[in-house]
Amino acid sequence: MKKIVKFQMTNLLILFIISIILAMLLNIPESIQNILKVRSYYVIAIFMNLFPIAFFILKFKRFKKYPIFFIVVVFYYLIIMPIWSSFTFNGITFRELSLGMGKLGALNIIIGLNILLLLISQIFILKYVFIDIILGLRKAKNTDIGIVFLTYITIGVTFGFLYVVLVRNDNHAISGMLLKNYNGMEIYFRSIYFSFITLTSVGYGEIIPKSLIAQGLVTLESVLGVLLLSFSLGIVFSSNLNSSNEKKEDSIEEDKYKILKKQLMKEFEESLDKNLEKLIEKEKEQLWKK
Repeated sequence: MKKIVKFQMTNLLILFIISIILAMLLNIPESIQNILKVRSYYVIAIFMNLFPIAFFILKFKRFKKYPIFFIVVVFYYLIIMPIWSSFTFNGITFRELSLGMGKLGALNIIIGLNILLLLISQIFILKYVFIDIILGLRKAKNTDIGIVFLTYITIGVTFGFLYVVLVRNDNHAISGMLLKNYNGMEIYFRSIYFSFITLTSVGYGEIIPKSLIAQGLVTLESVLGVLLLSFSLGIVFSSNLNSSNEKKEDSIEEDKYKILKKQLMKEFEESLDKNLEKLIEKEKEQLWKK
């Protein structure tokens, strides 16, 4: 246990050192007074975004067969997103010190890797929930209902992150997402809100996708929401059918076991009777000889 903790702490330390090194590469104008403050914020942003990448690389080989691993990776972005949103829209680094995202090359690359990682994790989750069952690689279970519910949430988180990225690059991509006095946390909550009302096909009309990319994402999320809802109902019926079939198979196997057991017991009794008869005859012969 101590070795595992030591190994994990070492990895975190290495990750933090890498974050500091990348923060030192940030090109900050000399006119800015709070340079240390800017670099500190930048270190936090890089570290928080590097952590899921390192975790995914280290644990992927061991846990790639377990959907809960990818679900945990996706849920981590609920922590990343508000921090990243505050840096993007109203953090001290950008609003007060006027540092554009174009100057933050390392952070932009890492965020791009996080988007890729998020999509890969979502694909693995959907593969387990949909494709494996459709292709007959595994049977639906009662526990899949919980996985489907978590998958529903991960899709909402994934698209929420994509909407934040989209709005960051194009303020007019989604109408109603940005208010006059917007801030990072508000963008975060509104993106998650918009994602889930799209996923559930509710849509109140106060937030409207305007750009072609935004409309494409909304369409894809709506389709996934309908498919997931239909598939979850299918899993319920399929799991009940499988469980009833398994019970029938178990009862058949149990009947076969009982019949075989009776046959073996009968054969054993017959064999035992014959051996006893032979033993009794031998004893009688010995008595007659005497």
